[in-house]
Parts: sequence; C-alpha cells; structure tokens
Amino acid sequence: MWNLKSCPRCGGDLFPDWAQHVWYDTCLQCGYDRIRQEIVDVDEKAHKNSLKRAEKKALVSATI
Repeated sequence: MWNLKSCPRCGGDLFPDWAQHVWYDTCLQCGYDRIRQEIVDVDEKAHKNSLKRAEKKALVSATI
C-alpha cells in the first residue's frame, strides 16, 4: 500500500518494494529506502514457529 507524503527525507510518496527477501518502503521522489520492520518481525515469528513445529514432529516420530 502506498504511503502518500510519508518520506522522512523529502515528504514524498513511499511505495512497497521487495528485494532480496525483504520488504522496503521506497520513496518515488528521492529514492529513500527503509526496511518495513513489522513485516520482518512477522517473518521471523513465522520462521520460529515452523521450526518449533518441525521439532515437535521429529520428537513425536522418534517416540513411535
């Protein structure tokens, strides 16, 4: 979703951009970039949860 007039550097329009497995907000006018931290936090939590599920699955299959 575009964030109009939200660039901290120039007051321009920020748009979401995906590069190297990370979401960024990039300013259309000046090129300012910032990592979208809330998405990074969600991705880290999802990765940790998937590791926990895999560990539980391995423990269950080892006991059977």
